[in-house]
Amino acid sequence: MIVDDSGEDLTVEKEVLKIIESNKNIILYKNRKNLGQAGNWNRCLELAWTKWVVILHDDDMLCENYLEKVFEVAIRNDATEVGVFQYKRDMLINDKAKKFNLCQSFAQKLLCILRRGNPFLIRQQDIFQFVVPSPGCWFINRDEIIKTGGFDSNFEETLDGIFHFRNICNGKVLIVPQFLMIRRIEKNIFLNSEAQIKVINMLYFFGKNFLGKYNGVKKKYYKLLLDVSTVYLGNGIADKYGGNTDIKNKLLVYGINKKLVYAPKFVIFILNCIFLFKLVFRRKI
Repeated sequence: MIVDDSGEDLTVEKEVLKIIESNKNIILYKNRKNLGQAGNWNRCLELAWTKWVVILHDDDMLCENYLEKVFEVAIRNDATEVGVFQYKRDMLINDKAKKFNLCQSFAQKLLCILRRGNPFLIRQQDIFQFVVPSPGCWFINRDEIIKTGGFDSNFEETLDGIFHFRNICNGKVLIVPQFLMIRRIEKNIFLNSEAQIKVINMLYFFGKNFLGKYNGVKKKYYKLLLDVSTVYLGNGIADKYGGNTDIKNKLLVYGINKKLVYAPKFVIFILNCIFLFKLVFRRKI
């Protein structure tokens, strides 16, 4: 099913109609008015008639064995959502961006190898390390998501992050640690520095509020995880998208330890990998 959010450019519609002529299993639905990102994704869920749905963004592709690997895991565990790892096809002419993509994928590649691709459950405590499904190609339990209200437009650029966090807190979110999707990054909203800061704000303050559930040593440990993860994310955004925002100063305003904020990037990268290493031993689902 292709849902067109009432765009003015008719090129896509014309091309899809040509494809439909010889592929009767494809449906085109065009909204009468533009519903925005959250509204259009919710419309996709409303229109689907199956329990399980995959939402593809305009820059997402599924690998050929995606359904084979994901479907059985979702059904067997009656999951709320199942995510996978992503190959990145970065079209930005930016050496730093390409270098960061390699670093960002390193931990995922290592986890994929060490777990032999075996899926695992994301726990609520993983929120402090921003362990969420890769953007796009989520395998979604449509019935469960509709019950909880779907995507919320109030969170703007961060609506998918909040969507995942809510599912982790209230449902069952699994990761299949295999590279089963391709994400193209070219015209991306995060080239806007304001959007970059909104994402960091969302992740950090969601985690910080979540810290209220804990006390003592656990609280201090999870705060350290949150701080390292936020600095790692901030470093990555600064490398990848640039922008005029002084991200380090923002992190200091949050109350993150100054030593972490100004630590060499490779040190933060190593710390982040070490903390994520516990996922290797997470029980097989």
